[in-house]
Amino acid sequence: MSISERGRYVALTRNGTRVIDTRTWSGITLPGVLKVLEVNSAGTVVRTASSVIAYDHRGKQLLSTAVPDGLLRSRTAFLKPDGSRLLIISDDGNLVETYDVTTGERIHRVRPRLPDGDPIDSGTGWSNKGPFQVHRDAVDDERKNFFLDLATGMTWHIRNGPPPGYRPANQ
Repeated sequence: MSISERGRYVALTRNGTRVIDTRTWSGITLPGVLKVLEVNSAGTVVRTASSVIAYDHRGKQLLSTAVPDGLLRSRTAFLKPDGSRLLIISDDGNLVETYDVTTGERIHRVRPRLPDGDPIDSGTGWSNKGPFQVHRDAVDDERKNFFLDLATGMTWHIRNGPPPGYRPANQ
């Protein structure tokens, strides 16, 4: 089961996948789903045997791409809350690809630069400040949560925030 950020949408996977709108109790069925990767106010992202697919809440396919190698086990794909971008973390946390949902084109492909060359352990999602957030597995006294520039792969510790004047481009 996956639940959207405010609990409005629930995705149930058992003998097929069904996404239910808890406000209207209407739902859609998504075929061939092995795993629900994300459900939020913009739609649902799923993994099938061969693809990562983003759907809107009417069940319309927004974007489909081949399943990349080394897809993380959790918090792997993110649909931007406005529905404009799909982000996929792969290569065991060492690669982030961003797609324009409208055109289906990949607009960014970066290798994140986290401290000590660590890979991304999980994505967190887009922040209210704009940049995407990631988490790395680190010991207790090390920094774990970072903003990620999707165009360059640069990272900033969340406590420090992005540099003054920073504006994320096409993120």
